[in-house]
Amino acid sequence: MKKIMLIDEFKLVNYAGGIEQVVCGFANDFVRRGYDVTLVSLDREKGVPFFPLDERVSFINLCYDIGGLYFTPAYFWSKLKKEFVRLLYGPGLISKGKKVRDPKKEYYYNEFERRLALVFAKDMPDIILTSSATSTAIVMNILHNKFSAPPVDKNILYRDNVSYAVRNVKKPMIVTMCHINVSNAIRNATPIQIHAWKESACVSVLMQSYVEQMKRIGISSVYWMPNAVNQVFFDRRADLSVCHHKIVCVGRIEEHQKRPHLLIQAFGKIAKRYPEWSLHLYGEQSNAHYVNRLKKLADEYQVTDRVIFEGPSNAIVDHLQEADIFAFPSSVEGFGIALAEAMAVGLPAIGYRSCGAVNELIIDGENGFLCDDGVDDFANKLAMLIDNQALRIQMGEKARQSMQIYSPQRIWDRWESLLNSLIATH
Repeated sequence: MKKIMLIDEFKLVNYAGGIEQVVCGFANDFVRRGYDVTLVSLDREKGVPFFPLDERVSFINLCYDIGGLYFTPAYFWSKLKKEFVRLLYGPGLISKGKKVRDPKKEYYYNEFERRLALVFAKDMPDIILTSSATSTAIVMNILHNKFSAPPVDKNILYRDNVSYAVRNVKKPMIVTMCHINVSNAIRNATPIQIHAWKESACVSVLMQSYVEQMKRIGISSVYWMPNAVNQVFFDRRADLSVCHHKIVCVGRIEEHQKRPHLLIQAFGKIAKRYPEWSLHLYGEQSNAHYVNRLKKLADEYQVTDRVIFEGPSNAIVDHLQEADIFAFPSSVEGFGIALAEAMAVGLPAIGYRSCGAVNELIIDGENGFLCDDGVDDFANKLAMLIDNQALRIQMGEKARQSMQIYSPQRIWDRWESLLNSLIATH
């Protein structure tokens, strides 16, 4: 039985992000296929992942399960040092045009590496899948002494000069999953991250257009592996023959990427013409200041009682079934899993033409609308769909059909085929 370890340095406990949903979905499917699957994260919260895990999946929270509590004196000392550095260089930690080391991040990566090394010493997997190039670089550092992995720059990774005792087993194969928009990933990549991509057995990217972008910077082994849309979104279907007068948006309430303020403005511009319609926002509301600004914005447009902040939900498919239109005003997406889920249910979608991934999932005028930047065009497209139920039904059906290529059976089969081919040449 092949052992697979999924390493997600991001939040998993009580967090409903797209990356986390895909990672948990992967773990569940592969354990059902007979693989031994372990999911590892460094999460400051105790508990279990927001997305349900098969009981056969081993979940290790490095913060609490390995090496003692995360909140050690060293952790609080790192926070104090960060505040001191911020006083010297400002919130951006910039000195003379260069980024200054973040003491808190330094502590985070040191702890992540130290605790992950203890996991490897106990049980080395055959295949390691990481959710970022940074995680891959940390894994390579841990394995360096034992397996002569390519050396990496310790200064960039903030790691201690420590030797790790790893059992004498075959070097595992490392696959790096790039779960974000590749243009942004490349633009912000450090030398260590590019090195990690190059030394991975394979880098998976979410959209076909991303493959060539990776190859242009010298990453030879790149594979298009889109996210899988959970089967429940294909099994359930929005009934657009009944008008619910409901526009839905799913995504964390965040200003710069998700931008629900643009949607509230667009809805506000046309709301008086459609008094029965309402806007429902589902997603994490961690930024109370921004949420309050959004509520004031709704007040300005006199739609306070028609813009509903629903919060996160583990029953999104139920809410999508009761909707008529899906609106997605993101500025950038790696894939847009919430958009794909809504389209799989059969909702016509509206997004921005300038948003990567969104402009590939939505085929303008066929399964939804792509809008020019700003609020006016978005408002006009909302009005077009509100006015025309037949158009909503037509676009919703095409949206559902266009998402079939992201069905879980197809995606997990592709993953298994990829891993088998990599193992055969490893």
